[in-house]
Amino acid sequence: SAASLTYEEAGRAIDNATHEWHDVLSSLDRVGRSLRSKRLKAGALFLERPEMIIEVPASGKGEVRLVARSSSARQMVAEFMILFNSLMAEFCRREQIPAAYRSQLNPVFKDIEESVPEGPLRHYLMSRRLAPAELNTTPSAHGGLGVASYIQATSPLRRYPDLTMQRQISSFLDSGEPQYSQKEIASVAQRAEVQLRELSRLEEYRRRYWFLKFLSERLDSGPNGLWEAVVLDNQARRPALLELREYPFRFRAKLPPSEVAGAVVMLRLHGIDLWRRTAQFIHSTVA
Repeated sequence: SAASLTYEEAGRAIDNATHEWHDVLSSLDRVGRSLRSKRLKAGALFLERPEMIIEVPASGKGEVRLVARSSSARQMVAEFMILFNSLMAEFCRREQIPAAYRSQLNPVFKDIEESVPEGPLRHYLMSRRLAPAELNTTPSAHGGLGVASYIQATSPLRRYPDLTMQRQISSFLDSGEPQYSQKEIASVAQRAEVQLRELSRLEEYRRRYWFLKFLSERLDSGPNGLWEAVVLDNQARRPALLELREYPFRFRAKLPPSEVAGAVVMLRLHGIDLWRRTAQFIHSTVA
């Protein structure tokens, strides 16, 4: 490694022709954009919802910041990760190496894209229609990513199946023989999938808890103590589903039937229940 750069530093290097890493990173950025364009033509889905980063320092007061997934450096890294994983999947398929493939049916969103403007409601409707990714030892297309076949091998420090696939491919390159049988790969992948889902659920609980702590310190934030939210769904017999305009945070609250999906409403934050990880927002008629 010649340098260690944050996404922000890499982005500045891409934009600044005088930066010492500009030539290298701007070249990679151009390749990444070409790869992204190719996947887009193949039907890949791009949901540009900002990511909410929550950090908890020693003080115990959570700090929240939003990170745009659409930044040049983040997109560049994502494209090369997808490229690597799809190339490894094709290699395993061609050499008949037992592998854990991820596949997904091609999403169809033309009607949503034509009728719903960019924003929280559009993201919500598209994510609801998106078919869940499946794990199998038989290669198949990943429609959401727009690639013919796909495995996960780029995060061996975070995911055990990625480490397993790196071992599998390295063994084949070294000796001509895979380290694991198809049955062993399927067993490891499926068992790990259950654990990863549980870890993801716990991480979401953690993120929600600390964001609610963050909100509890801002009960009177905003003009007149009000918060703006976008209505995602408002049906009879249950509270409406909404998302804050300022943060990608979803919650339920009671609304009049007249507030339809896509409407922007004003809410007052009445309280926080950390035990149930819920926020009590009350609809306000004050604009």
